[in-house]
Amino acid sequence: MPTARFKGALADRVGVRTIAVDGASVAVALTNILSEYPHIREHIVDHTERLLPHVLLIVDGVQTRDRTLLNDSIEKDSELTFLLAVGGG
Repeated sequence: MPTARFKGALADRVGVRTIAVDGASVAVALTNILSEYPHIREHIVDHTERLLPHVLLIVDGVQTRDRTLLNDSIEKDSELTFLLAVGGG
């Protein structure tokens, strides 16, 4: 079963670090995460269910290519890592 990990400040905000998820795509996995942990929603997606601009999603070590539809496929042993983008100047 795929695993979702929340890193850094995002883990502190959502109150969970690692959860098992079900789904064959990022979109399905995210829907399942939000269904089971609804308090996470405000920290990672907007009202249209798109990732917030400051949230990075890494799937098996590669940043997700599709931030709109989230149709990247995942395997049963995939790892989805959510973290906040770091900015500076």
